[in-house]
Amino acid sequence: MAKELHYIRSDYTATVSQTTTVTLAGETSGAHLNANMEIAVYCTNLGSFLTWTGAYISSLNDGTPTKTYPTVTLDTPAMAAAASTLDGDFRDITKDTLTDDLNNTVETLQGIFKTATWAYSSQAFGSADYPIEAVLQVQNGSLTAPTLAVVVGSSADVGTVQGAYPVDLFEQCLAAGKISLGTLNDANGIGSPTFAANDSISLYVTYTLTKTREFVVDQSISSGTPSITVGSTTISASGSATEVSAPINRVVRWKFTQQ
Repeated sequence: MAKELHYIRSDYTATVSQTTTVTLAGETSGAHLNANMEIAVYCTNLGSFLTWTGAYISSLNDGTPTKTYPTVTLDTPAMAAAASTLDGDFRDITKDTLTDDLNNTVETLQGIFKTATWAYSSQAFGSADYPIEAVLQVQNGSLTAPTLAVVVGSSADVGTVQGAYPVDLFEQCLAAGKISLGTLNDANGIGSPTFAANDSISLYVTYTLTKTREFVVDQSISSGTPSITVGSTTISASGSATEVSAPINRVVRWKFTQQ
């Protein structure tokens, strides 16, 4: 009959460990650009701009979960439409500041053209200054400035992979607790964030402005030939002198805020 013998030593020990990495969706909110100015756009349903479909994780054949991403859509055309009135004011050459009560201290593009410091590397009259006494009129021409709708494009932004802009925003919402985790479990799920009052989504637009000065001579004299000479530059009735500034940038934060 077999005998079982036991060699008992209490100092035979072994430590076993395993690390299971669980990847959590989350992204801290932070502006990638430093804004020079901010325009507040209040919305009744901020969450409607961001939607997703599909599951956040799926399973392999052995049941092990693997990281995937839903299809996330940011409806930037709808955001531009919500800001259309403010955008119209922002590009209006008759206004120096926005007329909206919440933004009435924000300069318009025309306001920036009036108050910015402009540098001209090549001046119309060389080193000579034009005589201020000869200035009869200063007239601002129309602004060539795209609408916000043109800037963001006519199609919504869609992301399906890590690092895509809409997915980045989606993960910011997760980290901020604006998305119910229950909506992410269904492979056919669909959802949008739930925002509280004063929550916001911001779009940043860099506007590059260039100012051109055109000098012409007055055509209304009753006799003689219209002409003026300043320094080495002569402007005749059919001519003009121009100087073009170095471009300046203004980063505008369009802040879409839940009412």
